[in-house]
Amino acid sequence: TPPIATYLVTMAAGPFVARHAEHDGVPLGLYVRASLAEALDREADELFEVTTAALDHYHRLFGIRYPFGKYDQVFAPEFSWGAMEFPGCVLIRDELMFRSAVTDAERERRAVLIAHEMAHMWFGNLVTMRWWDDLWLNESFADYLGWRVVAEATRWRGAWTTYSVVRKTWAYAADQRPSSHPV
Repeated sequence: TPPIATYLVTMAAGPFVARHAEHDGVPLGLYVRASLAEALDREADELFEVTTAALDHYHRLFGIRYPFGKYDQVFAPEFSWGAMEFPGCVLIRDELMFRSAVTDAERERRAVLIAHEMAHMWFGNLVTMRWWDDLWLNESFADYLGWRVVAEATRWRGAWTTYSVVRKTWAYAADQRPSSHPV
């Protein structure tokens, strides 16, 4: 029997404004609704900088090049989660397309989110373990990689300190719940 071809399509529809770049042969895109075009112009350099740093770092960590044809980030209005990755495309809450002055901690957190979602391109989209029976391992690993990559590859070298102050206490509380279980 011939192999079955699988095609994945991610679609975001609307009157989006886009900025494009290319890094190491990977086409990159940033998309926002038209009313956020000015914010995109202000934020695009930093977003591309974080994206390219994370891409390069994942290439080194995994030893496998980015597995999809392009990498788009769509800042979606009224998106209920922080972000959600699909092969080649990440949907991100458009509240993270900053419209005014924000703290460096907010920029760091956005960088971690970008690196977290990119981790899923390899671990979750390219490979998914057969024995997974829940989402927590996928998310925990991407969370770890998000903080690690931001600390090692971006200007936020102190990201592990932020993690220890903010996320670690949350993780301790989650680990005490009855739903927690070892790998």
